[in-house]
Amino acid sequence: MEKRCAKILSKRILSALALILASVALSVCVLMGILLPYKIAYADSTQEVLVAPVSNLEGNAYAGASTLCLFRGNNDKFYIPESYYIYLSGASNIGQYYPVVYCGFNQEFYYASETVPTCSPVVFADGVSPFPDVRLTLKDESLAFNGLEINSDYTVKFLGYHTEDANLIYIVAMLDGSNYFGFSSRDSFEEFTVPYHPIAQAERDRLLASKPEPDPDKGDIIPNTSLALRIVLIIGIAVPAIIIAILLF
Repeated sequence: MEKRCAKILSKRILSALALILASVALSVCVLMGILLPYKIAYADSTQEVLVAPVSNLEGNAYAGASTLCLFRGNNDKFYIPESYYIYLSGASNIGQYYPVVYCGFNQEFYYASETVPTCSPVVFADGVSPFPDVRLTLKDESLAFNGLEINSDYTVKFLGYHTEDANLIYIVAMLDGSNYFGFSSRDSFEEFTVPYHPIAQAERDRLLASKPEPDPDKGDIIPNTSLALRIVLIIGIAVPAIIIAILLF
């Protein structure tokens, strides 16, 4: 009787273990089926691009005007912000001007070069755009812009800087599928900054983190003045004060 009960118990234990293992295996398969497509769909991508050079990555906290100039039509030309990218979207069909993709606009802008521009491969993490994404807010209820009266119904985005006037910025105003490009005064919008592209920002963070902390024993006056320098400063202030007091009294 005892042996029979033991056999039955053993079978039940084995059956339970088998069910547990089967459940674990099924769960792993389901998770792989769910997660693997996402990994494939959102994998890092390598793009052939031109990058706008940065003049002082360590010293400047935000992206200023680069030297990479884009053209639109016969009159508009502007510098894109430092650290951002453009794609070439085709061969030159108007002399030395090459159509590019910038901020999602294909062949709206052109890059001038006497020779075919040399692009470089850059790896962009999934979800990271090569372009700036700075939305602007009007200071007033409306703004006269290129013959239009734009208001809060429009989505206004920053595209770049004027090549000569630091107070002018190049923008696009978008509404119902229509895009309106042109220059506007920076003062027409709420205060804004242009961050570096995430790739450049990561490099800037690395540069700043690699700088040694100030050593108070090496005479750093700010923020940590060494003890010797403090004594010298105290003497330098106290002695003249004592001499003046003696002369006066």
